[in-house]
Amino acid sequence: MTPAETFAIRTATSADEIPRVERMWLALYELQRQQGMQMVPPPGAFALWASSIKPTLGRFGQLFLAEGSGALIGFLAARVRSAPPWFGGATVGFVSEVWVDPEARGRRVGERLVRAAEEWFRGQGIERAELQVMATNDAARALYRRLGWDDELLQMTRRLA
Repeated sequence: MTPAETFAIRTATSADEIPRVERMWLALYELQRQQGMQMVPPPGAFALWASSIKPTLGRFGQLFLAEGSGALIGFLAARVRSAPPWFGGATVGFVSEVWVDPEARGRRVGERLVRAAEEWFRGQGIERAELQVMATNDAARALYRRLGWDDELLQMTRRLA
């Protein structure tokens, strides 16, 4: 993608579009593994993920697609979930996956995907959004901070086996 090329952000219009993100979904989790993620998706994990988001599309979940030059260059999966009752049970927006192809980075694709999810959350009456990012992913963390997201929790893990 050259600087002059434009791209569009849109929501997936049907569950039939979910398989289009498989290549990027796998690349996302491979990058996270390289960045130190200890939980590795097993074979067939994408199909399980796809079957989990499919029934939620448009209601409790949304799949945002970034397209440029006739190709898919990024995606963001957003879900609506409830906070635990001991935190008031409020409805919370959750960004579960974000990917932008390396050759499309630096063009604000990620920013526009996140902004689209935030707008969708607002339209659902949601006042708080959350996401998780690898502690070692400095570029993503810088993007989220630039967009107004704050650090709140640090997840720590320990292998017991």
